[in-house]
Amino acid sequence: MGVVAFKNIAVAEEVWGIASSIDIYGCNPEKIRNADYIKPFVKELCDPIEKPFPRNILKARPPFPMSSTGNKYVGNIGIIDDDDTCARVWKKLYPRDTIFDLWEVREIFARNFGRKNCFVVHYAGTEKNPSPRENDTGSQINDIDGVLPLSWIEENKEFAFFPGETWKGQTWLEQNKIIAPDNAVRERLIQGIPGPAELRYLCLDHRGNRDEIDGNNMTTAAPSFPGEMEIDETGYLFHPENHGTKGSQYSGYLGVFAGKSRKKILAEISAIEKKGVKFRYNALEDVEIMFRLNRDNFGENGYFHDPRFLNAFWELAQMLDRKKMLRVVTVMVNNEVAAVDMGAVWNQTCTFLAGGTSKTVPGIAKLINLHHIQWACSHEDRLGDMPLEDIHTLDFLCGDFGWKERFHLSPRPLYKITATPPSITANNENGIMTPLWANSIPFRESAGDSAVVTLV
Repeated sequence: MGVVAFKNIAVAEEVWGIASSIDIYGCNPEKIRNADYIKPFVKELCDPIEKPFPRNILKARPPFPMSSTGNKYVGNIGIIDDDDTCARVWKKLYPRDTIFDLWEVREIFARNFGRKNCFVVHYAGTEKNPSPRENDTGSQINDIDGVLPLSWIEENKEFAFFPGETWKGQTWLEQNKIIAPDNAVRERLIQGIPGPAELRYLCLDHRGNRDEIDGNNMTTAAPSFPGEMEIDETGYLFHPENHGTKGSQYSGYLGVFAGKSRKKILAEISAIEKKGVKFRYNALEDVEIMFRLNRDNFGENGYFHDPRFLNAFWELAQMLDRKKMLRVVTVMVNNEVAAVDMGAVWNQTCTFLAGGTSKTVPGIAKLINLHHIQWACSHEDRLGDMPLEDIHTLDFLCGDFGWKERFHLSPRPLYKITATPPSITANNENGIMTPLWANSIPFRESAGDSAVVTLV
């Protein structure tokens, strides 16, 4: 077999790739016509090539040509992977309903985890639209009306929802949203995922506003439809208004417990209070105590064992503190810190993001959780030194942890999509993945004992 070496090839700055056709002589005529031999050969040839995303073994060029900025598009579905353009798309399209919608929050985790971006976008009203470049005027960004923001998880060999802040293979940030004007666009976005994906903690509705953290620019986002999704996990909320009028909500909430259950919980809390309970509020330095308590309880099984997650959370606490959004509740029993919870207030919702409790004070978690609920019900009468706020919802996130259902919180299911894009199918015993559209593009006919291999 002869080998032709190419050297000193000058590549123009705007070229996104090179297509090379190489004639190989002295081949076995049967093998060069047999796809079961050709596909493993191409795989072995292409595997050493470094690549940012999983690359399927193709018979022809990949479906997404790459611009000079690394963006790819086909038809009206595109993929954007440069950080600046991804940020612009997110800020343009995303509502700002919850703490997890804020780019300022997502960016912290993105920077600490360092995943590769892959934002699947939909261009409105056009069949072909060039991907936005860093130096464009913004008009192409304005044509985007749908986005599915992803990150490539190298260790899992799959995509996850941006920013890909995984622990033990699973992401943590909740209430993720696929932004689309209708169900058809949502389906196109999912079909545009360029590889396997597990999208967790998806929220069905994203109606709301995108007012800035320090401003009030209001707009309404279009609804997204669930389609075929499976329930992932259940989040838990507390709504004071469900328990009567202002001034009587906390007593109304306690009334939903069965008599024996309520008596047992209050007796347990009373026993702790006899040891001397004090509260401290909004001390940023107590977040580090929370980290220590959490690691003491969960060790290597806790999120904060991962330095990327720990550093991101500390940066998040500092940012929330600067924006006056941080809420830290510290419980001291007999002058020793027994529990610390960290929350964030946004859009009249306090989302409790993390906590830590001392192993030496049994029942302290019940005390601090009831304290949060009492605070949310205290619209007019200040609860100790805690700031008086008009809180409509407490969000305790997913995971029951043995208390949320028993505390009669309102369940809210979140959803999951495990996607193998419809454009991809497995072939032969080697498990090589070949896009369906590639099957319609034949190899160039070979003559005699020669074959043509096309590399893109």
